[in-house]
Amino acid sequence: MVEVIKQITRENSIIYVKERQDHTLKRINFFTAWLVPGVLLYGLTFFCLKFAVYSMLLWLQEYLQTQAGYSKQDAANCSTCFDAGAIFGSLLLGFASDKLFVRRSPVAFIAGIMSCIVSYCVTFRVDSMPRSLFYFMMFLYGGTTSGLNNMVSASCAAD
Repeated sequence: MVEVIKQITRENSIIYVKERQDHTLKRINFFTAWLVPGVLLYGLTFFCLKFAVYSMLLWLQEYLQTQAGYSKQDAANCSTCFDAGAIFGSLLLGFASDKLFVRRSPVAFIAGIMSCIVSYCVTFRVDSMPRSLFYFMMFLYGGTTSGLNNMVSASCAAD
């Protein structure tokens, strides 16, 4: 019977477990992959970010039409501001993580804090906020949330 070494090595971005006697490589299963350092953290972060982004993409127009009294055109314009912010936020956060900092963590932390602040302002001040300011806040929220989502998904793919 072949004994399996307890350490996990990386070769060509695929994680394998080495066996002692014949040195063949065996792929790890789904549950063993969760034990690799960082996988659980990346997975939970990616889940929460995807949940926030898709809830905005799928429910923002419905909320604005039924609760805030926006017309279909105004709700579509607001959703477009969120998407445009996602594009610019992805570019800006990617540039900042590549050029300004050695690691992605400071940029991700700043984007997360900004996303929380914008989300708080939009949630509790949406009724008294002018539409132009609301559009700008949706642009910022799209930039921070979707930009951070794209940065985390790119780092997951690279790692």
